[in-house]
Amino acid sequence: TPMSVDRIVSCLQHLPRLEELSVRNMWNCDELLVAMMVPDTNLSGWTAALCPELEVLDVVNSSWTTETLFVTLLGRLPDRCSDQSAVIGRRALKTLTINKGLLKQVLKHPGIQICVSRGLKVLGAEAQDLHAAFSSPRVVFI
Repeated sequence: TPMSVDRIVSCLQHLPRLEELSVRNMWNCDELLVAMMVPDTNLSGWTAALCPELEVLDVVNSSWTTETLFVTLLGRLPDRCSDQSAVIGRRALKTLTINKGLLKQVLKHPGIQICVSRGLKVLGAEAQDLHAAFSSPRVVFI
């Protein structure tokens, strides 16, 4: 049986240095994306987030809504990750990979266009592509 989102989040909490995450074939990826949203800055100015060093997110062949994806991405853009964020280990998301067949549609979303204009690369991949990441110890596949 597939892992629940709660269990996945629990595992990811133990991987704060994770740089690449591949979430493939997940029926309701929105729940995980919501859990990965960067919370509002607290009083000290520091923002805690799940996988704060995440730079690459792959959601190929997973089920998600463009709006949830956009809100999750927005909090992880370079202009939201200041020099202060880099000091505490928070990095900007650099690359998002989605289904190749959805690429044009997703890139038409005004919010995603904002993310792209601020430096996010959005790539399309076939569902069966596993990239070279399979051999990388820095990638977690869910």
